[in-house]
Amino acid sequence: MPDRGSGHLAAALHRPPALRAVATARYTVDARRQLLVRERRWDIEGSEQARDFARFRMLSPLELSGRLAAAGLDVVGLHDRHDPQTTAFPSGIMTVVARQPA
Repeated sequence: MPDRGSGHLAAALHRPPALRAVATARYTVDARRQLLVRERRWDIEGSEQARDFARFRMLSPLELSGRLAAAGLDVVGLHDRHDPQTTAFPSGIMTVVARQPA
């Protein structure tokens, strides 16, 4: 009786070599359009260099609070990432605490 599944088993056991890549990213802010722009270059071992580009929409604290309220959430606080007592955002990263009304 022939072994009909051996070809599938051999394919399942084959593991490709590990991919080695280094990414270098450059970030800029387009303040007029409220965008964080990322340009990234990938140096991939054994392959050509690759590039990608992304734009991320940044929301002001007031705009973010308004969107959360429009979604039916109560904003409990806007805090700096490192210090829940401040609202000046010196780290440039904001933590938002919101809850769904009871």
